[in-house]
Amino acid sequence: MKTSGIAQRDPHGKPQMDADTNEPVEAVGGSRPKGRILDLMTAIPRGIAAAYRDVFADRRVAFASPAVAAVGGLIFFYGIGFFFSTGYGVQSYTVPAHGTAIFVGLVLAVLGMLAGIGIAWSRLDSPLDRAPTQDPSTQTRDRWLLVGDRWLLTLAALLTTVGIAAQILYLIRIGNVPILMSYVEQGRVEASIHGGSALRVLSLLAMPGTWLLTAVAASRGSRRMLAVALGAILIVACLHLATANRANAFLTVEVGILVALLAMGLHRLRLRALMAVAGIVAVLVLAAGVVGAYRLAHSPDTWSDPDVAQAEQANDYVRLTGFALRLYLIVPVQNTDYAMDAVPEHLSWRLGYTYMQPLLTVLPGHQTTFDQDIKTALNQTYPGGGTVPTFLGESYANFGPPGWFAVPLVLGFLLVWLYRRALARNDPAWWTLYAYAIVAVVNANLGGLSVASIFPVMGLVVLIFAIAGKPLMRAATQRLR
Repeated sequence: MKTSGIAQRDPHGKPQMDADTNEPVEAVGGSRPKGRILDLMTAIPRGIAAAYRDVFADRRVAFASPAVAAVGGLIFFYGIGFFFSTGYGVQSYTVPAHGTAIFVGLVLAVLGMLAGIGIAWSRLDSPLDRAPTQDPSTQTRDRWLLVGDRWLLTLAALLTTVGIAAQILYLIRIGNVPILMSYVEQGRVEASIHGGSALRVLSLLAMPGTWLLTAVAASRGSRRMLAVALGAILIVACLHLATANRANAFLTVEVGILVALLAMGLHRLRLRALMAVAGIVAVLVLAAGVVGAYRLAHSPDTWSDPDVAQAEQANDYVRLTGFALRLYLIVPVQNTDYAMDAVPEHLSWRLGYTYMQPLLTVLPGHQTTFDQDIKTALNQTYPGGGTVPTFLGESYANFGPPGWFAVPLVLGFLLVWLYRRALARNDPAWWTLYAYAIVAVVNANLGGLSVASIFPVMGLVVLIFAIAGKPLMRAATQRLR
């Protein structure tokens, strides 16, 4: 009687055949399909456990790991958003109508993110985690590294120069500095129309340019080059602030700091260093509040809110800063609620369209982004831009409740893939791509993945091009020898 299980094999690897039936003889122990089902059932918890063991390995915290940054960001932003959902300290805030559904969405999103991380961590053990095979000759290896650095430095210099020049020309074409206008919120929107989409898009190139420059400087350990790179980051951020664009200014700084730490090999930190990083984050958050307070004080239509009116009349920037911070913190829950009000009652299901919609803004004519669509659909009339959908709101608008689980699952998988590839390569370009990706996903809790800019796709394309160009340059160098 033939046993069930995996086919037995001879010492040469061929399956043994039954003499009577001429069919493979199976080994005792169960069938392969059952083994695969068991693997699938255990892959996610095994992967999650492995991911968090890695986070706390060597008594140092891998703070940039997706298991920390992506999951922690999701819980933090929406958790604190629910804390303020009672209207604490914000008189004009309305308790969300879809509060229960949003909480369910948060639970599904966390589970989806963990599932994506678990699958990736359990399935990407080998080729993707191994360092690339290199020539045994140290001289050849060093030459290849220099070729790669030259490529990244050349590209970074070109991107930074073109981007800064476009930013300056953009301000000249506007004929004013939006952040200094008496009516900042609406003025910055009108200024962007006068400045033109071409210069606005080109100005975004400076962001990946400064990140690549910082990554190369940090990986080389050159303090002088790193000082130049951080100076370039500060210039680009200030130019974005001059246009009253807070998001791009802070994104430039956030990714720049993270890529510097990662490229220097500081992706695991002890408690004291971790507290220093937390201090930097706190300073950035406070700075965002200060900029928000300035914009509130210079946007007359917001004075109808009693808190803002009273603080503005008293020139109390401390209260305005606190008010601005609270407004940011209610955005994840409040704007998810708005997105659910708009879809599908006023807008049809987006089915992934929102992620590509900003690309259409470079086309002739008036092209809207999803935040503008929500604002129009709900007849909102506040000054400034649109109503950003947030991460959960955008996921829901595209795919309904299943999107709350599916979108984070895909992101968790991709982030782990990028993180482990960057660890294996330990290359400035890979660290830059990962730093941008993880910061973008964390920030998406406030604005959404697509936000209202072409940059999310543009930034990925530029950084992927930077990575792809390095082996091409090496191949070209070999052919020339």
